[in-house]
Amino acid sequence: MKIYSKPINDTKYSNISEFIPFPKKRACYIDIETTGFNRKKDMIYLIGLLYEDNHQLNITQYLCQKPEDEYELLYKLNTFLKDFDYLVHFNGDSFDLPFIKERMGLYRIEEGLSALESYDFYRKVKPLKRIIQTDNFKLKTMEAICGYNRIDPFTGGELIALYNEYLHGDLGLEPSFIIHNEEDMIGLYYLNRLLPLIDISQANLENHFDFRGSSLNILQDMDPGSWEFHIPLSTSASPYTFNVSDGIVYSELSDLGFYIRSSLSKGEKKLYFDDYKNYYYLPEEDTAIHSSVASFMSSKYRKKATPATAYIKKEDIFVKVPVKREKLISLISDVHIFNDSYKDDYSYLLVRDFEKHYSLILTFYFNQLL
Repeated sequence: MKIYSKPINDTKYSNISEFIPFPKKRACYIDIETTGFNRKKDMIYLIGLLYEDNHQLNITQYLCQKPEDEYELLYKLNTFLKDFDYLVHFNGDSFDLPFIKERMGLYRIEEGLSALESYDFYRKVKPLKRIIQTDNFKLKTMEAICGYNRIDPFTGGELIALYNEYLHGDLGLEPSFIIHNEEDMIGLYYLNRLLPLIDISQANLENHFDFRGSSLNILQDMDPGSWEFHIPLSTSASPYTFNVSDGIVYSELSDLGFYIRSSLSKGEKKLYFDDYKNYYYLPEEDTAIHSSVASFMSSKYRKKATPATAYIKKEDIFVKVPVKREKLISLISDVHIFNDSYKDDYSYLLVRDFEKHYSLILTFYFNQLL
């Protein structure tokens, strides 16, 4: 078996030490190369490990020079991981970790991986499809989103045939495996740029989103004006900016924090009455009045209101809320909700009412977005 070990500063990727570190200090990034997908029949011929030691990032790789080396590779891995608390990987919960455990079991090695907490980037980012806006969640795709473009031309599957040639004497192929695995490890570490986004999403899922330090700014000195909600992040955010627009608000994660922005709406909106049967509609005035008042009017000036005509109009400055009307009604009950028309999915609040309830509204919006 051959062991490669070097600090990141000795590679062309030395700048990654400036990226967001994994928040758990005793974490080891791991990636494996196998001769196939059958854990009972195929072997692990290469394992890559990236970790911090004395404030220095390092890469260690174990390469099987012959099939008989797999036992030593697994034994050394098991011993090495005793110094860590976390295993960081990409789709490792489904592939890498079960594969390693199966192979250790075949060699009667008492595996220690289960004692470490698993952090699977694939499972963390897949629920964020809406904001990341990608067609797939392959590691190479995520790497590119985070700004990493690898040089290695091979896929893991293509390397299987090359490894077989290596075992039959073509030793010049060895750098192909080492470079591919090394770039897998570097690409995995690049995904740290997604950590602020993952943290925000996780906070929502666990219902403990922290609005401390957040601010809502409403600017009405322009026509029609705008509003902006800002959440500062506890750690530096990604150099890559994630953003999404749903036609109502623009959401952005950048190195300055998380923002939601939108324009105010100035003009006339309609307030619909749910108890429309108690109202009459006045066509000439394009408004509804309560039946207790309409009874004093001639019937030729009024008609029974319908759900679509039971409204009054108001001229003001409004906030279009990024939550569907039926859900907004269930979230807040002590304010008037306005619309452009009866069939609108989304509604408007007066600025003062939005200021009163924005925390509740935007918490629900985050849960839908992330």
